[in-house]
Amino acid sequence: MKHTNQLIVIAIITNMLILVPAGHGIGVMIILEFMLFSSGLWKELVFVNPGGYTGGSIYIPASALLSMLGQLLLIIGLFQRNHRKKKAWSLAGLLAGAGGLIYYVGACDGTALAMSIPYIFLFLLLLARILFTDAEEAA
Repeated sequence: MKHTNQLIVIAIITNMLILVPAGHGIGVMIILEFMLFSSGLWKELVFVNPGGYTGGSIYIPASALLSMLGQLLLIIGLFQRNHRKKKAWSLAGLLAGAGGLIYYVGACDGTALAMSIPYIFLFLLLLARILFTDAEEAA
């Protein structure tokens, strides 16, 4: 289970470090999540379509929200003692993070997929580990 916890922490970090288009440059997902969260607290969420991507003004904040939700669910899963609860929280976090990634790739062009390869690799590795080897570790 220790190895799974390490993979979960690395998956959270790689999800936070996915590159996103920001005007004439790039940023990381954690900055977008922070902007979304802080502006949501003050009820003035304004998001400009970055880089001229069509539909980006809708999909990129949705991807940041799902990504942040996935990170929170993965963090909750880290602190669960019960293996079934840990598995359920981790699986929900992975799926929410993947949903955020799907929204993100849908909002941007093909380079968005290339920028998220580390997270995709860890997503698949953790998904296989949670679904197929967790029962053996708990026994």
